[in-house]
Amino acid sequence: MWTLYLLTCLAPAPANLLENPGFELGVAPWRLPPTYTVDTTTAHSGDASLRVENTDPARYLMAAQTVKLEPGRRCAFSAWIRTEGVQGDDSGATICLEWNGPQGWLGGAYPAGLKGTQDWKQIRGSALVPAAATSVDLICYLRKGMVGRAWFDDVEAHETFDPPLTATLLRPGYRGRFTASEAGARASLQLKIATRLPHDLTLPELRLRSSLRQADTLIAETEAALSDHQQTVEVPLGALPVGRYTLTTRLVRAADGLELGSRAWQLEAVSPQGPQPRVYLDDFGRTMVDGKPFFPLGFYDGQLAADRLATMAAGGFNTVMPYGINQGDLGRVEAALDAAQAAGIKVIYNLKDLYPGAQYLPEKLFGWSEPEAMARGLVERFKSHPALLAWYLNDETPIDEHAMLRARYELVRELDPEHPTWAVVYQVQDLAGYADTTDVLGTDPYPIPSRPAALAGEWTRLTAAAMGNGLVWQVPQAFDWANYRKTAEEKAAARAPTLPELRAMTYQCLAEGAKGLIYYSFFDLQRDRLGFEPRWSDMKQMAREVNALVPYLLSTDPAPNCDLQPSRAEVSAAAWRLGDSVLVIAANGGGEPAEVAWKLPAAPAIMSGEATELTTHKVRLGPNQAVAVRVTAPANR
Repeated sequence: MWTLYLLTCLAPAPANLLENPGFELGVAPWRLPPTYTVDTTTAHSGDASLRVENTDPARYLMAAQTVKLEPGRRCAFSAWIRTEGVQGDDSGATICLEWNGPQGWLGGAYPAGLKGTQDWKQIRGSALVPAAATSVDLICYLRKGMVGRAWFDDVEAHETFDPPLTATLLRPGYRGRFTASEAGARASLQLKIATRLPHDLTLPELRLRSSLRQADTLIAETEAALSDHQQTVEVPLGALPVGRYTLTTRLVRAADGLELGSRAWQLEAVSPQGPQPRVYLDDFGRTMVDGKPFFPLGFYDGQLAADRLATMAAGGFNTVMPYGINQGDLGRVEAALDAAQAAGIKVIYNLKDLYPGAQYLPEKLFGWSEPEAMARGLVERFKSHPALLAWYLNDETPIDEHAMLRARYELVRELDPEHPTWAVVYQVQDLAGYADTTDVLGTDPYPIPSRPAALAGEWTRLTAAAMGNGLVWQVPQAFDWANYRKTAEEKAAARAPTLPELRAMTYQCLAEGAKGLIYYSFFDLQRDRLGFEPRWSDMKQMAREVNALVPYLLSTDPAPNCDLQPSRAEVSAAAWRLGDSVLVIAANGGGEPAEVAWKLPAAPAIMSGEATELTTHKVRLGPNQAVAVRVTAPANR
């Protein structure tokens, strides 16, 4: 195993926060609208369940119970669900956790449900209730537009606790690789110590003990006191010979060594003269392909079709993540990868559905029946294909499945040391927990039109902080939400991002540290209400602008100090150096004018985008304005 994971849980099993979770006591305290009844003829356990029957797709009703959960706490929730003839465009019968604030609805967590006719199956979810919440409800329901019958039983909601220790390996970065015999080599760990600890322990009572081993031989040990719930610590490695090593860090009670949690990483000391993987991430977070820096710029799509690949390549894009790549037979997949290679398009290969219980898990795939066998077979078959860029392991799977995600990551990296993995989630409150389940992490902020474009910058900043090592490929919104809305009213309220909004989101991702951009999605552009051509024109413009910036984004020259000071939180700004030239990006993702004060050594020239005012001292930006400027600044100044 490349990496080991251990968490010792010392807290007692949590109590169910719901009353009458099996409906054995009738209705109370559930709030049941018409179409919902207690059924004493069908049950997962006991003698009763909750039954819903809906024959009108326009009717949308929910059964709910208020959960006694304090704001800022984490909740795991579940229910056993059975369905009969559930039909419609959404995911079926399910549960959700929703929270409200002083002004009404604030959000929720919404796991996918069951459709058709299915026997009892447990649906699970988890969420961190925001601090602004004033009430929380657990809801059993049929998704909007769904008809049919469903039963709910053994509903649970438990308060859960963050693990006492969460740790991310910052350095060595990609897969723990570092140069052998390098004097002064050190490991850097980003720690998060839970604020609520077993036995009500406090930081002064804790120690962090780290050890470095090669097989069973202990090489070094260190111990450190803790000063903050979030901090970075360094562990000396020394000048180690070529080989594999295990770095373990343990959170213990100082008085008696009681272990609260631990985390271990497999490190690899490699020869500076040895071969590098075909694709890897370097110490600057850059994707390296055949030894050359590469900036992934592309789209999600369905299948690898030659005409679509040609369109993307001609538009300035170089990468695709095709959801439907595993169609037909293995020969067809090989031909599709060949077509991508011929078009100059790198492929992020989709493995995200190959888990037990996944919504789109095929019953059989190319002769393989078990999910792990499917993943193993595909990796072994296609890991040497020249079009392959990375493996796509996770598309918004809840953090509850951490052990499953971790095991799959370990399997894929063991089978294919030549290519990285990528995972994308929206669960920004859990990003640190995903850091050890993938090589590269991304989030998918889709704010337009209901939220500010600045969400792209905020989520990128959080993702980069969780990874700590620059291994971030982001997923900006290119689609119209109308493609995913059900009613005419909902569709009318949606729209696609404008070109300024696309630029604001894109530039914010870049300024906050993204080292790749995979837009969602090409197939949505094909069905856009405005037509493909006008939307594609905007996307080609974004490709031209980003490709012009790529030499700066991939530069390893020390970043210049331009003293960038945004006037509002919705503004992102960053600077890069390439020889005697400096690039500065400033992007306002908010709805109000803003500015960035800066100190530039010469008059800036606009490379792309727009600004209201531009001087050597500041740039003024209107709502959703973003600009990239170039300044001549010799490196010795």
